[in-house]
Amino acid sequence: MSRKKDSFAAKLTACVLTAFVVTMGVLSFLGNRWSTQKVCTVKSSQVISDSSGGAPTSFLRVDTEECGKLSIINPDFPGNMNQQALHELFQEHYGEKFEFVVKGVSLGNGVYGSAGITSATPVE
Repeated sequence: MSRKKDSFAAKLTACVLTAFVVTMGVLSFLGNRWSTQKVCTVKSSQVISDSSGGAPTSFLRVDTEECGKLSIINPDFPGNMNQQALHELFQEHYGEKFEFVVKGVSLGNGVYGSAGITSATPVE
């Protein structure tokens, strides 16, 4: 009797893990596939570091008027800028517009992923 329960539990665990991995892969694919370039006015930005999940993670959180909150995690910065340099650029240009590459799937709580900006020059 316990072998049947163990076998069922193992199959159930495998199914749940497979569904999770497939779902994450589909969401990642759709987020990259549905990314668009949007012009957004920068209201604020901050570099956030978090190591609560084990491995240290650092990302740039940008609050914009038109696009809401954006998290730049794996950035594609113009001119080889790092997160800190991009944060400083935004601080110098609060209230100005930049063209962001915004991913199509929300990361939760109204936050969208972004691949960064297309140019370090504000949009007119």
